Amino acid sequence: MDYRYNDNSQNTILCGHNMRNKTMFNNLLKFKDKDFFNKNNKIRVIKDDK
Repeated sequence: MDYRYNDNSQNTILCGHNMRNKTMFNNLLKFKDKDFFNKNNKIRVIKDDK
């Protein structure tokens, strides 16, 4: 999320890349599976400044 992120927005775009060892954003690929998405349809965002 960049400086234009708004806490009141219904949609947020996450930008990032995988590391070579598949850490960081690799788990987000699971949401492409419809069954996984239906069981896990929320993502919690934890920000250091709040």
